[in-house]
Amino acid sequence: MKYERKHQKLRELPKIEKEKNQTKTKKVKIKLCKVCGKQLKEGSLTKFCTKKCQELVAKEKRAKTREKKKNSISSLEKKLDIVFSRYVRLRDALKTTGSNDNLLCYTCDKLTPYSESQNMHFVSRRHKGLRWTEDNCK
Repeated sequence: MKYERKHQKLRELPKIEKEKNQTKTKKVKIKLCKVCGKQLKEGSLTKFCTKKCQELVAKEKRAKTREKKKNSISSLEKKLDIVFSRYVRLRDALKTTGSNDNLLCYTCDKLTPYSESQNMHFVSRRHKGLRWTEDNCK
């Protein structure tokens, strides 16, 4: 008898729990657009109400990456290479011809215009310690 009563109670418990779960209402979270704050449709998987809002966020992300690239070490090295090359070419033009229009090429001794000439490194630019030294360039 005792055994049957315990089993009856156990059988009845899940029914009661099911009934309790059915009476509870689900709380629906209201999703809002990240840009304009409008309410999104129910079941929407996106975070934006329209494509315009999505494009605005994408433009902002692109602008941030551009700013990071502008301030990166490699971009600053490129800018410094351009300035240093101009300095060396002007220095050599003033030493060889006395004007900043033409200069004598170091390797072939031809007179070349300043705009067509290039900066030459004796030791490769990958060695950072010698990359911007004046004695390494002609």
